[in-house]
Amino acid sequence: MIFFSPLRCILIIMMVMPGLMMISCKKKSSESSGSTPSERIIEWAYYANDTINSKTVFQYSGNQLSSAIDYHSSHLVKTAKTTFQYSGNQLISVTRYDTANGIWYKSSFTEVTSFSGTNPVEILTHSFDQAGNEYTAYKWIYTFGTAGLTSATWYNFSLGSWTESEKALCTYDSNKRIIATDITYNNGNEKYWITYLYQGNQITTELDSTKYSGSLDIWKYAMEYTGGRLTSSKGYDWNNNTWVQYNIENYTYNSLGNILIYQDQELNSQHKYREEFKYEAGSGNYRQYEAITGNYSPLVTGWPWPAPVKSTDGGRSTVKGDPLPFPVKALPGHGH
Repeated sequence: MIFFSPLRCILIIMMVMPGLMMISCKKKSSESSGSTPSERIIEWAYYANDTINSKTVFQYSGNQLSSAIDYHSSHLVKTAKTTFQYSGNQLISVTRYDTANGIWYKSSFTEVTSFSGTNPVEILTHSFDQAGNEYTAYKWIYTFGTAGLTSATWYNFSLGSWTESEKALCTYDSNKRIIATDITYNNGNEKYWITYLYQGNQITTELDSTKYSGSLDIWKYAMEYTGGRLTSSKGYDWNNNTWVQYNIENYTYNSLGNILIYQDQELNSQHKYREEFKYEAGSGNYRQYEAITGNYSPLVTGWPWPAPVKSTDGGRSTVKGDPLPFPVKALPGHGH
């Protein structure tokens, strides 16, 4: 059974690259001296069975994102654009525009309404129709401990009040590594558990299970590393008391450790998916963007994923763990 979680949906994906200045963190002294090359993402493209399906092109003003343009379908029609608003060096809000019948309209506005240091405490999103009327709103509330994010709660606005829709609780070990995530959906009727197993400081196995209406589904991911970087992940379903492999995911990097290609091969259907990334020299703040728009993305110390699905940003490689100062699509569950 294939299970998609908004938690994981992208990150399997996650955390990456040497070089880019993140949020309000200071650059390393070696970067300041110019001895360490850096690069920032300028394009992400998604392919299904070798046919391009969509891409996003990123533009910068100085070291800050100024716009992101989305293209869709094999003809790459421009379908959406995003603009960014700042307070000094901190990204505080994101405005998205969609197009209908050739006319652009504001479709959503997302803002961080409160911070704890550089960590967001509340992220609020408003959605609008073509006439400019707000038709829905939701928000994330985060709490933090010494190891990182401890809870993330999603609320929907309905009938004049906020209703809790989803909640994730993160557990860390004494080394501040994520060891478990418990997620509750749909008023407690659906649950999702994730457990992480380590060899040294690398996650070697992720065990996932879901329970909905009494039905239990179990699967796992086995990770392999080369030179300290995650290079493959194999997915297995628990079926008739045995593990049955259903996919393999591979990761290719450039000389700076930034991901170039992520590939997902489904073994049963023979469907395959690929994401490609392009960079340019320089530094940027892509992680701030992901942090605000990443739906959950809690701060999970030690999460090893390199970055598929728009999670690259030119920040440090986090295969061995990266205490990010901001959520970045880091919550596990890779689209199973």
